[in-house]
Amino acid sequence: MQTKKQLFITETTDNNCLRCIAHPDDPYQMNWIEGIHAVGETVHPKQLTVTRDQWMENDRLFLKITFTNATQKDFFASAHTVGVYIPFNDSYPGAELCMTNRCHAHIWCGGESSYILGLRMGGSAPHLGMQLISGSLETYSITDNEKNDRGDFLLHPSPFHLLPEKSYELTLAFFWHNGREDFYRILKDTPRYIHVSANHFTAFEGETVALCIQIQKEIQTCTVIVHGKEIPYQRHGRQIYCNLPTSHYEKGEHRIDITVNGISTFCNVFVSAAPDTILEARCRFIATKQQYHNPNSMLDGSYLTYDNQTGCLIYNGFFHDHNAARERIGMAVLIAMYLRSHKNDTLRASLNHYVQFFLREIFDAETGTVFNDAGKSIKPNRRYNYPWAVKLFLELYLLDGKREYLQDAYRVLKAYYALNGHCFYAFTIPILQVAVCFRQENMENELQEVIGYFRTHAETMIQNAEHYPSHEVAYEQSIVAPAAKFLTEMYSLTGEQRYLSEAKKQIEILELFSGSQPDHHLYACAIRHWDDYWFGKSRLLGDTFPHYWNVLSADAFYAYAKASGEASYLEKANDAYRVQFSLFDETGNASCAMVYPFTVNGTPAHFYDAWANDQDWALIYYLDYIKT
Repeated sequence: MQTKKQLFITETTDNNCLRCIAHPDDPYQMNWIEGIHAVGETVHPKQLTVTRDQWMENDRLFLKITFTNATQKDFFASAHTVGVYIPFNDSYPGAELCMTNRCHAHIWCGGESSYILGLRMGGSAPHLGMQLISGSLETYSITDNEKNDRGDFLLHPSPFHLLPEKSYELTLAFFWHNGREDFYRILKDTPRYIHVSANHFTAFEGETVALCIQIQKEIQTCTVIVHGKEIPYQRHGRQIYCNLPTSHYEKGEHRIDITVNGISTFCNVFVSAAPDTILEARCRFIATKQQYHNPNSMLDGSYLTYDNQTGCLIYNGFFHDHNAARERIGMAVLIAMYLRSHKNDTLRASLNHYVQFFLREIFDAETGTVFNDAGKSIKPNRRYNYPWAVKLFLELYLLDGKREYLQDAYRVLKAYYALNGHCFYAFTIPILQVAVCFRQENMENELQEVIGYFRTHAETMIQNAEHYPSHEVAYEQSIVAPAAKFLTEMYSLTGEQRYLSEAKKQIEILELFSGSQPDHHLYACAIRHWDDYWFGKSRLLGDTFPHYWNVLSADAFYAYAKASGEASYLEKANDAYRVQFSLFDETGNASCAMVYPFTVNGTPAHFYDAWANDQDWALIYYLDYIKT
């Protein structure tokens, strides 16, 4: 059916659920709803009956779902008892289709002020949004997901109680918008929405979290509660301001419950130990708990995955993401970077032992080959490994001043580009750092050769534009971010404006991945959903908020801000760098991913994975950030 104003094209199931929502003027005719389930399908116990009503009014498409207690006994719904499917079309079949016919679904189950911000992955309007009009949402789960599909979103109402034959309603309103700013403008113009913003949703000890709460109507009553204690605030018109000094709160997560004019919502803030504390503790933890010592083993000196639950080291030579190389090179890079400004004999001895392992088992100095695991295991010859080795050699050079480390970095870069590296969007290709270090050692001939490789690589990225090549997954944030950073650094190296112009296009696509919900897990955090499955102990395939590779977005934003002078990206970068700090604590413990949904395919989730595996790249990028 279609409205008279032709704002929605919909397909409705026999039970009044939605199989399709499209805009009639969309040149791509994208269906914003896709999944095993239709919008409005429910999960509920047999004590409840469900009815659905659908209508269009004031440029919005409404769906009301009514749960009725059909028994003569009271019914109590907990956060997981009832669920409503809202399967936005968030999957990753490949960049070509994603740019036009897939969306990022930024979900906020924030009590009575809940929404989904849908953004087409290529950025072109119209975009679809959803706002909760009646009822309250507490959290969401994921079902029916797979490697290149986030799955179907199952939204859970806040706990409620029904007397016999009484009902509970959830009303959803769908509407079109022109982008993130327009979406929030529309929400702010509705009486039920409470907008919560903060200077930081992740704050370091010693800082103050400054909250701003905004509502459309004149404020009659307001309470802001943290851990059962009401917080004082100041009111200015339709805005409320309150400060939360981190010195008043323990480190960790803090839920802030907010009620304005009888409407309730919340936000989540994380208080982290100071970065210096985290860095020192993490390096010490790696050296004392994650290094393997056995002179009879080829793994002697390696840094391995650590199980925080059992206190055991983890190694699996037949499962690449659990081996002794690849992303785990980052542990050595972090310690090398830390030692540049902190003298520590224990860390120095540990790093020396690791370098012996790396040169013996992971690296071929003649060919520049970076192997996939100890024993110089080459299968697969993974291109991601090469720039990480370059970063390690550069940091060792900056620590010790040995020219041979730069010669090693040069050979690794040659080997990478011999593997068609110019067609691959690897992380951590440190263009500017290579140039500075090579020039410091008068390696001008080598530098000019490498710059030639970089130019070819940049031309490939420019030619590809938004048609990103598939990598280990078909399309993801960590394909776009390296392109944005690479082109930005090419501008900074050469001064050629076209590189910066092309980088801006990449930055705009990258921003679409980032969340803006008032929760430290989500705010400035890029959508990722497969990481715990590959790198974690729990091996759950579901939203990881945060995951440490979100730092790639921070890195790209910061590089672009410095190169372009667009100050707004400095703030975006700072927020995105902070997100990952909830993965670390002041004892040195770390987690490779936080699985955010309430459940994933019925398995309880919303936890930090028990393995410290590959997350230290977040701290590496943060160190680069604060040193520049």
